Amino acid sequence: MTSFRASFSVLLACASAWACGGSTTTPTVEERWRYEAESTVSPPGLGPEERVVIALTGAGGDGGGAVVTVNERGPQAVEGPLTGQALAAPVAPVFVGPRILFLTPIGRVVQIDLAGQELANLSLADGPSTPSGFTQQSTQLASAASTGQLVILEGVEAAVLRRIELGSVPTSAPIFGPNLSLYVATDDGQVRGFDAAGQVIFRANMSGLASGPSLRSDGVVVAGDGSGVSAFAANGAPVFQRPRPARVVGTVPLEAGQILAYGEDGAVERLDEMGALVWRFQTKETNPPPVYLPPIPLAGNHTLVFDDSGAVHLVSPEGLGLATHELGERPNGPAILGSTGLVFVSVGNTLRALGIVLPD
Repeated sequence: MTSFRASFSVLLACASAWACGGSTTTPTVEERWRYEAESTVSPPGLGPEERVVIALTGAGGDGGGAVVTVNERGPQAVEGPLTGQALAAPVAPVFVGPRILFLTPIGRVVQIDLAGQELANLSLADGPSTPSGFTQQSTQLASAASTGQLVILEGVEAAVLRRIELGSVPTSAPIFGPNLSLYVATDDGQVRGFDAAGQVIFRANMSGLASGPSLRSDGVVVAGDGSGVSAFAANGAPVFQRPRPARVVGTVPLEAGQILAYGEDGAVERLDEMGALVWRFQTKETNPPPVYLPPIPLAGNHTLVFDDSGAVHLVSPEGLGLATHELGERPNGPAILGSTGLVFVSVGNTLRALGIVLPD
């Protein structure tokens, strides 16, 4: 059996206000611990009782996969590594109750229990496909397949509830809206919304290949493309269009109708409800590395930005860079904010826990 090991990064005692209960005025991003494996680690998902769940590829002597859950407060494995699993796609696994579900590179959905027993193995689409990540609302899951299908599953039973034919290739994972509605962007420049029965309830045309989308609390749909960011009311009427010099990869909704828009120009912009610029953060002044991963909103309107060079930037409420941490290489996928305040990100063969110290 392949061996796995967990190791703590060497940290100075009481280097963090969170860890020691003190205070500091120096904002920092620092590695608190890491879990190390001998194979590539998927982006992390969150589970019950402060678990982080990851899938490992190429684990075990047969070159198969594995799944492991790790405690948020340290790199101790809670379950696993559960070897003998199918190879996992580079997207985050999810928990539905006491079950873990993950996707394979050819678009199969695998469900296991916490002992590693396979409970279900079914095709996401009508044939082999490249899957997007899961989006989850309660026990329902949704994913998009490169065959042009939007797929809704019941997570407890791992059963397909319906498949919606899009007629074009989805460019990212779908998102849930109210009443189990779903929104998805496609490579023909459309953003569409569907109700729980699969009927179209929203349609908007972008100027090119669409990215995103996200849904504001007021029902406004926001998406990006090669010309910038566009927002649409629930009836499809335009709300605003914010030009950008390079493709906007995605958007993150915030409070009060504001959004974060990030993209290939290496910038993150915070926009107000009508698309006006609140602030703009640039990863570098010259030859900036793109931002392909969703920024993470933090307490006090701070933001954590991951760029494609492997740098992590802590950004102030005014859009100023406060601290930078180097991961050494680009992340394997999106990071996630845990219940303990740590941010989890997969890099190569490691899962890393980042502690964020905000200014007083």
